Amino acid sequence: MSSIQSQESRYKLHKPIRALKEYVGVSILKPLVGVDPNLENNLRTFFHIDYPKYELLFCVHDDEDSSIPVVKKLMNEFPHIDARLFIGGEDVGLNPKVNNMMPGYRNSKHPLILISDSGIRMRKDAVTDMVGWMGEKTALVTQVPFCYDREEWGPSLEQMYFGTSHARIYLVGNMLNFVCSTGMSSMIKKKALEECGGMGKFGDFLAEDYFFGVELTKKGWECALASLPALQNNGSVTAETFDARACRWTKLRFAMLPHIIVVEPLQDWLVNSILFSLSIWNLTGVHPLYVSIVHTFFWFFSDYSLFKSVHIDIGMYEKRADETLESISDYVSDIGEKLSADIDVSLSMGVLSMAIANSGTFVLNKQRPNLQLWLSSPISGPRRYDLLNGKWICAREHEGLDVLLTREFTQLFPSTPIDFSPHT
Repeated sequence: MSSIQSQESRYKLHKPIRALKEYVGVSILKPLVGVDPNLENNLRTFFHIDYPKYELLFCVHDDEDSSIPVVKKLMNEFPHIDARLFIGGEDVGLNPKVNNMMPGYRNSKHPLILISDSGIRMRKDAVTDMVGWMGEKTALVTQVPFCYDREEWGPSLEQMYFGTSHARIYLVGNMLNFVCSTGMSSMIKKKALEECGGMGKFGDFLAEDYFFGVELTKKGWECALASLPALQNNGSVTAETFDARACRWTKLRFAMLPHIIVVEPLQDWLVNSILFSLSIWNLTGVHPLYVSIVHTFFWFFSDYSLFKSVHIDIGMYEKRADETLESISDYVSDIGEKLSADIDVSLSMGVLSMAIANSGTFVLNKQRPNLQLWLSSPISGPRRYDLLNGKWICAREHEGLDVLLTREFTQLFPSTPIDFSPHT
């Protein structure tokens, strides 16, 4: 299974985000209870989503909730974003999260519902990614749960768990068409949910996210997995709170699905190592200790490979982006000197400006939240570039940054050979 999940993650995750033929409206439900140190920054990312048709529906239980001032501050800061605040909830069952979301759900005006927990930090292109996986027969699109980079021990432990053990189950389960939906970031077709009785029907289920998927599949709908992981960014994670959270999940899974008490341990390293070593010993006579050492090495290598494929390597992005900007800056300056052309090149704080007399200005800048480079060209207009296999590629045209710059600078300076490929 380790090999399968590693290959599945490389095939499935972090694919280029393509432009959609139709941008279906999305209603984003944000159930909130209290505040943590990262709440404002997390919510702010939803006001910066790069999607033409969406609304934000914030839901709180009562008018004394400490998250209300944070929400109102952001709504005032971004008045052009369609955002509403619902206070009071609606009692439809035992699940407080469902009760909290009901007013927002009833007042949602778009055909797609995105349920997103308060601790999620949203990439600008994540909604486009999720809508892109919402096919005609698909009613539920989820993101692989992962974690935003944080430096403390507790968040690092949480990230390691979600990038290895949890990702292993989630990816293989989805590949085998098991219901593996998670409520922290799930997009649902509203009409499909209404076929199942609407959100209120799930008020008595504590794991409403799982039962959304169960009921939808019973109705003949399919589930899909988005390319971008969900980035949890809770501001108060410690080793103790993470342990308590993991224990709570385990108790809930065992209560709902008792058979996994037997199945789930089989996907963990220690049990696998013992069973595999004893099996090889029985079949070949090779000492279990030697087999266990080899098995452990292979297991941890597979986990490392899986983690790297789930993880957005911000450090690598920063390194490659800085190298690219500096190299292009030097190369364009050299072109100006060789041709005695009037080219004004400046690079500051991740923004490279290349002003060419009588031709316009090229601007290339880092977009860290999206892990992209954005180009504004006086010839062809704006482009966005993702780092794929070490090259900056525009998903819209499937063309490299070096190809476009070479073509357009050759157009401006046809008398000299120009090649940007070594500089991107």
